[in-house]
Amino acid sequence: MLSLSVACTDGLQDDAPELSPTWESFRANPPVRWEAFRDTTYREPFAPYRYIVDGDIPLLDEEQLRAHYDAWLEQEFRLSGAGGSELAVRRALNADVIWPAAQRNSLTYCVSNAFGTNKAALVAALGRATAAWTARAAVGFRYVPAQDATCTAANTNVLFSVEPVTATYFASAFFPDAARAQRRLLVTPAAFTTTAGGRDLEGIMQHETGHILGFRHEHIFITCTGNSETTTDARQVTSYDVNSVMHYPQCRPSQTGGYRQSALDELGATMLYGAPRTTECLFNWAQATYPTLFTPAATTAVSGNYVFRYYSGTNAYLGIDVTDQNVYYLPAGGALQSQGPKSALLTAANCN
Repeated sequence: MLSLSVACTDGLQDDAPELSPTWESFRANPPVRWEAFRDTTYREPFAPYRYIVDGDIPLLDEEQLRAHYDAWLEQEFRLSGAGGSELAVRRALNADVIWPAAQRNSLTYCVSNAFGTNKAALVAALGRATAAWTARAAVGFRYVPAQDATCTAANTNVLFSVEPVTATYFASAFFPDAARAQRRLLVTPAAFTTTAGGRDLEGIMQHETGHILGFRHEHIFITCTGNSETTTDARQVTSYDVNSVMHYPQCRPSQTGGYRQSALDELGATMLYGAPRTTECLFNWAQATYPTLFTPAATTAVSGNYVFRYYSGTNAYLGIDVTDQNVYYLPAGGALQSQGPKSALLTAANCN
């Protein structure tokens, strides 16, 4: 499953229901008090001294950390069984936080020269990671090496900067609604060598660029030791997916698996951003090459495991099963027919 970060309108607290005495008692004697939560949360030792929660989620200041704590406390109350669902209505009118159409195909970035001997490995890993998302959704990342010499948050010639830091996490990114000063993909030396939970540098970059596209952590929908991130401001796009690239390995039953996109990640990304360029190219090629089978021109949709087009004139379907990456044709009144691997047809259609 992919889950989105969502933006909430403010001024909604006036509609909050009166809290029960049970909630008041829980809040007065929480499992972790605010002061202890604040004092034990990791804070970056460099400006702007952000708090980092749940491994890689940055919070700009104590006000944001307190909001995070309050949301966690409310979720702990609900999970304790002491309360009902009344607190769920305190947040409403949510909107998905994703890149607008005008920007999503030109997500430009630089990679700081300060990475030194690690820079080449990072550029390659980040290139593969962004290509993996581009192959699964209508988004486009573009590396601008001409900006590497001045690759900081002050550089407005790129959408975000990739910079080295020394911190306790592997890497940290941002969501699409971040201001330019916060649009930094920060990478520590540990990211280049870690194998924890099956991680590698490319997988870490896939995970962090998932955040950049707006996707939340997958494991917030299960109980995971040490996780204070809640489902507040999150919307489920697909069903829960233990293999999602956005799922921490240590929160899986196997505690391994690293980070790689799953079939559900592809479906979710396509649902939010549209089908990737290569898929649209393949469908357009099929329409042009076999007009008696696929007419009139149709738009791409997602259902079940399929990214597909339905042609009303011939009552036929042409689709791609993301679980096996094969192309299928379903004629009117006929049986589902495999047309072979998507990769082979992309080559035949000159859509790579």
